[in-house]
Amino acid sequence: MEIMGKIRIVIIVLFLGVICLLNIGAEEKKVNALQEGISRQVIRFHVLANSDKAKDQKLKLSVRDAVVEEMQEKLKDIYTKSEAEKIIKVNLGNITKVAERTLEKEGCKEKVVAYLTTNEFPVKKYGDTIFPAGKYETLQVEIGEAKGHNWWCVMYPSLCMVEEGMARVPDESKKKLKNTLSQEEYDCIDEQNVTVEYRLKIVELWKSMISKKH
Repeated sequence: MEIMGKIRIVIIVLFLGVICLLNIGAEEKKVNALQEGISRQVIRFHVLANSDKAKDQKLKLSVRDAVVEEMQEKLKDIYTKSEAEKIIKVNLGNITKVAERTLEKEGCKEKVVAYLTTNEFPVKKYGDTIFPAGKYETLQVEIGEAKGHNWWCVMYPSLCMVEEGMARVPDESKKKLKNTLSQEEYDCIDEQNVTVEYRLKIVELWKSMISKKH
């Protein structure tokens, strides 16, 4: 009887484990679908420092500020991702010049490369919004050898909050998101849905575990 009892416990544990894995798998599919919908309307911004030296990291932040200031002004009256993409493409040369001028003011002669690409991002919180992990179109700015720690935000709609302690996303940016995302997609990034953040992190952890096995 004692052996049969232990066998029953093992079977129950295995059964619950299978159910848990199936639920996580279903949740992953749901989050992936939402992420893909969100990414179709969003352009991220990614700045890579020359190195991890304190000076290079400081220069990275100066470039970040200069590019954000330059592009937020140009994108403020834009309400679709396709329009934002065109403006960014047209301004890639200008973005490079703005970044290099910023470096020169600090006595740095490192070259800068700016281009649109696609990057993989982890779950990220911007003020009171939460973006799921996944692939996003990205304005990438690389300084020098681009081997240092990076910094990223959402370039369009503008969620690049460079001021420390800023806890809320600008209302105009939220309006753009609401107008372009489905209700479910918008609910997914709204911090008021506290359970969303935990769900996204669980799925991200699940993906990292699977990738390690391979």
